[in-house]
Amino acid sequence: MKFLGVEIHRLIRWQVSRAGRWRLFLAASLGVVLIGFGHLLTGQEIEFHAFYLLPVSVVAWYAGYRFGLAMAVLSAADWLVAEFLLLPFSSPAWIPALNEALRLAVLAVAAVVLARLRQALDREADLARRDPLTRLYNRLAFEEMCMVEIGHARRLGYPLCAIMIDLDHFKEVNDTLGHQAGDALLRTVGRVLAKRTRASDFAGRLGGDEFSLVLVNTDADGARHFAEQMRDALLAAMKQRRWPVTFSIGVAVFPSPPDNAKDLLAPADALMYRAKEEGRDAMRFALQAGQD
Repeated sequence: MKFLGVEIHRLIRWQVSRAGRWRLFLAASLGVVLIGFGHLLTGQEIEFHAFYLLPVSVVAWYAGYRFGLAMAVLSAADWLVAEFLLLPFSSPAWIPALNEALRLAVLAVAAVVLARLRQALDREADLARRDPLTRLYNRLAFEEMCMVEIGHARRLGYPLCAIMIDLDHFKEVNDTLGHQAGDALLRTVGRVLAKRTRASDFAGRLGGDEFSLVLVNTDADGARHFAEQMRDALLAAMKQRRWPVTFSIGVAVFPSPPDNAKDLLAPADALMYRAKEEGRDAMRFALQAGQD
């Protein structure tokens, strides 16, 4: 379903940067001022609760409860000024003060509720896309990210690199040290991969003891250098905990991106299995032919 040409679920889940939050707040503040002028022009004939609730709701949903509360205060103040200019208060001071407090309370509650609801929605969506043990992307989310990045690479013309990693002798850790040790090992691998990747890159746990990374705008030399340093970091982490685990790694570099996630990951997967068949604890690297 679309609204003004934009898919509604994307509009609802739209993420705003910190600078974008301030721009949204300033735009909503201008909207509140215009609502105040509208209130002055129409007098007391139209009920303005919903009009003031709109900018508060939008800001709270996209910018968080702090911005939402600030917008609630601004809206309540604008409302109070408009009403005073329309009809100066002749009743005791506590009556307009009480009305203002009630308006502010309603707007503030709306801001907090919507902001918390958005946080819960984002948290649930994140849990559905993350491996619960390592907090890396799960297979579904990882393949979705691959498709997104393939589209960017094809449009902008930069290379991609896919890396597949399999843990050698991981089963022995589970069998001899127990599954808690195995889980701790997987978490350690996840932390190393997350620490090594740049903000533009992404990593995932595809299942069991198999991990993958995609490096964005990375040529053959950069991919080889990254993979070697990553392997050294992984081996150092295993040595520190005295875990008897090594890594079979496949690295496939695409000067031109393939058509889909399967074609991106399959060559790296084949290289990784070749490393395992040729003795494990090794890395195999290949530059892929250009894609049409």
